[in-house]
Amino acid sequence: MLRAAAGRALPPGLAATVELHVQNGAGDAVHTLSARNGHLEYCEAPALDPDARVSGDPQDYVAALGPAPSSRGLRIEGDRQAAGAMLGLLTTAA
Repeated sequence: MLRAAAGRALPPGLAATVELHVQNGAGDAVHTLSARNGHLEYCEAPALDPDARVSGDPQDYVAALGPAPSSRGLRIEGDRQAAGAMLGLLTTAA
């Protein structure tokens, strides 16, 4: 889902970098989404200085990105508005 969202057009004015940590028991998988120049960029690496960090287990992400989104299980540090905007983009990309 993250790779599929890359390159899509963004709402005007959205500029943020959000790091997503998926905690799967064998260590975190770290993904970075960056809204730049009107498009979404994806990277499978930590960000140098993200606006927000989101972490949770796979089930938390499924709940946050599913048909009835709920981010209650996710931990968000930093710019909550940026994190919410990025998660919202992922739900519309599905």
